Amino acid sequence: MTEPSTDSPNRSRSLLLIGLVLAVALAVRLVHFCQVRDSPLYQYVTLDEKGNHEFALAVLQDRLPAASYYKAPLYGYSLAGVYALLGDASIRARLVQCILVAVSPVLTALIAARLFGWAVGLIAGLWAAVFWTFVFFSTELLDAAPACVFYLLLAYLLVAWDDRRWTKWLACGLALGLGAVTRPNILAFAPVLAVTVVVVGRRRDRTNAAPRHAGTGPLLHAVALTIGCCLVVLPVTIRNRVVGGEWVLLGAYGGMNLHVANNPNSDSKDGPLLVDESGFLTTTTWDPNEPWARCCLNFKNAYRFTEAKLGRKPKRGEFGALLAGMGLDHIRQNPGWFARHALRRFCWLFNAYEYPSNKDLYHFLQFAPLLRSLSWFHYGWLAPLGLMGLALALADRSRRSAGLAYLVAMLASLALPAVMFIINSRFRLPMVHLLVVFAAFAVVETARMIRSPAQRRKLLIVVPGLAALTLFCNLDPFGYRKAHQPYLRLAYAVACLMSDRQDLLDDAIIHFEHDLKADLADLRQEGRRSNTTLLVDHCCPMRLLLPYYVQRGRQADAVRAAEWMLDHEPVDGVWPARLMDVFIAADRKASAQRALDVLDRPAMAARPDVMADCLFRFGRTWHDRDALTRAREVYERLARANPGEILFHERLRQLRKPPTTAPTTTRAATPRSR
Repeated sequence: MTEPSTDSPNRSRSLLLIGLVLAVALAVRLVHFCQVRDSPLYQYVTLDEKGNHEFALAVLQDRLPAASYYKAPLYGYSLAGVYALLGDASIRARLVQCILVAVSPVLTALIAARLFGWAVGLIAGLWAAVFWTFVFFSTELLDAAPACVFYLLLAYLLVAWDDRRWTKWLACGLALGLGAVTRPNILAFAPVLAVTVVVVGRRRDRTNAAPRHAGTGPLLHAVALTIGCCLVVLPVTIRNRVVGGEWVLLGAYGGMNLHVANNPNSDSKDGPLLVDESGFLTTTTWDPNEPWARCCLNFKNAYRFTEAKLGRKPKRGEFGALLAGMGLDHIRQNPGWFARHALRRFCWLFNAYEYPSNKDLYHFLQFAPLLRSLSWFHYGWLAPLGLMGLALALADRSRRSAGLAYLVAMLASLALPAVMFIINSRFRLPMVHLLVVFAAFAVVETARMIRSPAQRRKLLIVVPGLAALTLFCNLDPFGYRKAHQPYLRLAYAVACLMSDRQDLLDDAIIHFEHDLKADLADLRQEGRRSNTTLLVDHCCPMRLLLPYYVQRGRQADAVRAAEWMLDHEPVDGVWPARLMDVFIAADRKASAQRALDVLDRPAMAARPDVMADCLFRFGRTWHDRDALTRAREVYERLARANPGEILFHERLRQLRKPPTTAPTTTRAATPRSR
C-alpha cells in the first residue's frame, strides 16, 4: 500500500483549512443555537435528554445509585462537569456542547486532506460544517455528537501518524477507549483494527525497503492499541464490579437494545421494549435516586420483566444479559425473519429519511430558518456520493494506502453491526461523518473526469451508478418513513405545558391528537397495538389532555380522556378526584361508578383521603347511601389517625344524616386491581 497522497496540505495550508472550517462550523452552530434556544423542547428536557440531565444532577448531588452503569458514563460525567462550572441550566450545556463539537468538521477536513488532498479536505470540512443533521445534534443533550469527536479523532490519528511508531497505536487505543465510554458501538472496530494493524504492518514490512529497526513490529503495535483502549475502559468495568457487584464492561443497555430490535413485536424502527405489555401499566416503587426511572421506558420494562423472572430485584447487568440472550435466541430460532429485517436495516442505514428517536428533526424546520435552508442538501444526496466515492477510492490503486484501509475498516465496523439493532438518525451519525470524506472525494474526482478527455469514458459507469445509488437512498421500499409519531408530539406538548408556552400549546395538542387518532386507526386495521401506541400509553397522555380539556371547556373530550385513563393508564395520587370532577360535571353516573370500582383498592391504599372524597361527592351527587356510608367509615378512620385535621371532622358532621333514597351499590363484584 502507498503512503497518503503527496497532495496533502503543508503546515500553512493546514492552518488555513482548520481556521476556515472551524469558523464556518462555529458560526453555523451558534446561529442555529440562537434560533432554537427558545423552543419548549430546549427549555424543558424530555426522554433520553432527561435521563442524561438527571444522571448529571445525581453525580453533582452524590446520589448516584450503587449499581452498574446503565449507559456508558463519560457523557453524563462531562455534563455534570459543565453543570458544576456553569450551573445546571441545560441551555448553557447546549451552548458549550455546540461549541466543542465544532471540532468534528475540522477533523473531517484533516482526514480527507491526508487521504485525498487539500481540495477534498476543504470540501469535506465545509460540507461537515453545514450538514444539517450534524448541526441539529450539536445542541442535543445526547452522546451522539460528542462520541463522533472521539471517533473522528481516532480516524485522524490512523491516517495522519506514522504507523511505525508505537506511540501512535497507544494514542489510537486511548481515543478508541474514550469513544467507547461515550458510546460503546465503536468497540466493534477494536478487534477489526487490531487485525488490520497486523495485516497492514506485515505487508508493509515485506514490501518496504526501510530497515527493520525503523518499527517495533505489527504485533507490538496491536498490543499498544489494546493497552491504550484498556487504560480507559477497564476503570469503568472495575467500578461496575466494585460498586454494582457484577462484571459489566461499560453499560447494561446493550443487551436490551439487541432485544428491542430482535423480538416478535419488533418493526426494526421503534424502540420500546415489548417483553410484557403489562409493564406499561404496572406501578413500581423506584429508588428516588434512580435517574433513568424518571424517563426511560426500556429501563423500567427491563427491570420489571427481570424482576418477575428472578423473583427479586435484578442487577442491571442481569437484565442486560437476560434480554441479550432472548434476542440471540430469537435470531437463532427465526433466521428467515432476521435475514429480512437485517436487509431492511441495511437499506435504512442509507435512506434519506432521518428517523427520529427523541425529537422529530423535521419539526424544527418550521422555526429554525437556517436548519431549514441546510436541510435541502440532505442525506439522500450525501449517501450516494459517499458510496460512489468509496467505490472510486477502492478502485484506484494509486489511492490505496494504510490510512484508507483503516478508514474503510472503521466504516464497515460501524455499518455492518448496525443490522443487529434499530436504525435511526442519531445512531448512524458516526458513519455519516466518514461518508462525508468519500462524498467530497467523489465530487472532486467526478469534476476531474469531466475536465479530462481521457477520463470521460469513466463517466459512463459513474453517472448511471450514481443515479442508481440515488434512487436506492431516496426511495422507501420497506416503509421506513413513518407518517405519525404521537409520542414525540406528546413530548412536545408536555414541553409546551411545562415551559408555560401557552401560545404553542393549542397547536401542539391538535397535532398530538391527529397523530394519535391516525395511530389508533392503524391499530384497528392491523388488529394489534403498535409500538408507538404502547409508548403513548406509557407516557400517560391523558394526564396532560384531561386538565387541558377541562380548562378549555371541552366536556365531551374530557369525559373520553377520563375513560381512557381508566382503561390505559395507572391512576394514583390526586387523579381519582379529578376523574370524579369530570364525571360529576358531565352527569355521567355510570362512568363515575366504574371509576370507583377500578380505583377502589389502589386509591384506597395510596390516598384514602382522596378516595373518601370521591365516595362523598359521588354519594351526595347521586344520593347513593352506600357510598356515603363507606365514605363515613373511611373518614372515621382518618379522623382517629389525624385528630387535628379539621376537614375530616367537618365531613363526618355532614355525613351524620344519610340520604333517604334507596341505596345503590358502588362496589363491583370483583374490584379491578391495578
